[in-house]
Amino acid sequence: MSFVIHNKSHTPEYHVWAVMKYRCSNSNSNGYHHYGGRGISVCPEWNDFQSFINDMGPRPSDRHSLDRIDNDGNYEPSNCRWATPQEQASNRRTNHWIRHNGMTKTVKQWSVHLNVKDSMIHHRLRAGWTISDTLDTPPGGRPCPRRVDHDLVNSLFDQGHSFQEIALSANCSDSRVRQIIKDRKSS
Repeated sequence: MSFVIHNKSHTPEYHVWAVMKYRCSNSNSNGYHHYGGRGISVCPEWNDFQSFINDMGPRPSDRHSLDRIDNDGNYEPSNCRWATPQEQASNRRTNHWIRHNGMTKTVKQWSVHLNVKDSMIHHRLRAGWTISDTLDTPPGGRPCPRRVDHDLVNSLFDQGHSFQEIALSANCSDSRVRQIIKDRKSS
């Protein structure tokens, strides 16, 4: 077995590479259940640090970290990039995506786009506002009364669609969909 001396073991890139391998292969890692425990692996070529750095290059800045473009995909050249914290935040499995006027964005991205607080968007959606009312009504405004199509909600639910998919189709919040389904079950 031969070892390559690269004098990079104290670089930030080396640390990122080592942590990537550890969280995917060591069940004792605190984050293992988010990575290796979900079947996320490191491509065989990247078991060698020099191959990793040849593919990824140096981090563009201290703010950049390693990001998998497809969160369910493996660590491999076609699925990884150096990303800023904002890019990373937009690429989380737990993000709430909202489609409105032909654009799909996270709540945070909509808040920046509209120059409003993301907490306002979350509050309105939890209160049962439609997506259109949530995003089109200025801060402090009240939504126009609008009836959600219960037949559409129930039909999509019966077809096995998720609450979020139904909410997007019915132009309402997830919580409103849950309430309609709950009301249906209790009647």
